[in-house]
Amino acid sequence: MEHQEETPVYAQLTQLLKEKLMEQHYHVEFNPERISLTVDQQVEVIVSDVVKEGLHPHMMKQVYLITHPEYFPDGIVEYLVGVGTTLQERMESGILNFLGTILPPILDGFNDTHDPELDFHDDNGVLWHPKPGQLGLQGSWEEEPTTDDLRATINTALQAVIPNQKFNWLKIYAAKDGRGKVTLDCNLNNEPWEAGIQAVLAVAETWKTPPIFCGMKQFIMYRRCDAFDN
Repeated sequence: MEHQEETPVYAQLTQLLKEKLMEQHYHVEFNPERISLTVDQQVEVIVSDVVKEGLHPHMMKQVYLITHPEYFPDGIVEYLVGVGTTLQERMESGILNFLGTILPPILDGFNDTHDPELDFHDDNGVLWHPKPGQLGLQGSWEEEPTTDDLRATINTALQAVIPNQKFNWLKIYAAKDGRGKVTLDCNLNNEPWEAGIQAVLAVAETWKTPPIFCGMKQFIMYRRCDAFDN
């Protein structure tokens, strides 16, 4: 027990992430020099805790950096919050969130498969294959939202601006409180995307006002169709 307490939290997070990945049958390699994990021989993942003043003691902010040497060498950055009364619970909560909503669409991006109903062409005629992650819902919903309207609105906004590179990624978060106030985030390739924010806002404003709070988040990977690689 003493050894665990002396081990830095980022090292404990890395070890626990490795264990959870292996439980889900991912191929995992530990890189001791970088304190990172290579997953399915595709991406490198570095995870650490983030000390934030004023954060509730039962909450832990975690940051994940997911890199690929060719396609996203600067990394996909994702911040998540783990919740629990113990350190173990807080670490596990954030990790399971990552494994359920972020990592699957990233790895799915390397699969040459797609759903034609989700595909769209940008303004230059390039075909894109969206790989949406699991829709994460928070709070109380009278009717659970579908992503159809949101996806159509986002795709329309993306057509003019999506960078012509093999992979792009989008993180969406939107919430509505009991007064009808909307809070949201929309980041394209790690950067705030104003047109995307307005697109998400247009959809979130149509949601019924909840008694207290409702929220949704989704991570989407976009793979350029192989036919447009040259």
